[in-house]
Amino acid sequence: VSPSALPMLPENRPAWVGAASDLTSAQHYLYVGSHPTMERSQTDEGLDIPLVAAVRSYIDQEVVNQIGAASAMPVTAEFIRRNLIDNPEGYECELTTGQDPMFQKWVTIRITPEQRALFRKWHTEAMQRTRLAPLGVGLVAVLSAISLSHVVLRRFRGASPLIAVNQPMPEP
Repeated sequence: VSPSALPMLPENRPAWVGAASDLTSAQHYLYVGSHPTMERSQTDEGLDIPLVAAVRSYIDQEVVNQIGAASAMPVTAEFIRRNLIDNPEGYECELTTGQDPMFQKWVTIRITPEQRALFRKWHTEAMQRTRLAPLGVGLVAVLSAISLSHVVLRRFRGASPLIAVNQPMPEP
């Protein structure tokens, strides 16, 4: 799309379309637009990646304050559509591009305090999983070392009497 002096979004669009996130109340609102597409029927598909990116960014910055934390959580487009979007129809519009028509869909994501608590719980569980993996490897290594030393010591102890039996007795 070449740059144009005209605004791409229609003038009669709802005020929330293209607005910044609203984090001022107990319920937080994220306004997410799909990737522009040439076909109106593809706007819903073009929304999946921006939905996941917006929610993961929100979790990283606003919920757990750790960049990359949301990547370990089961935040998918399907989860977002099922649990965080009240109106899946959203707002669909034709963009002013000056060339071929392009279409975009916008939806509102509503995140409640309960959902933020769920994200924190998922973060805690993900952290526990990452901490348990090295602990498990260390435990297996210690048990392997103990087992190996037990086998070696047992063979060593078992070999001593055989050597003594086969050797001639010293003369008094």
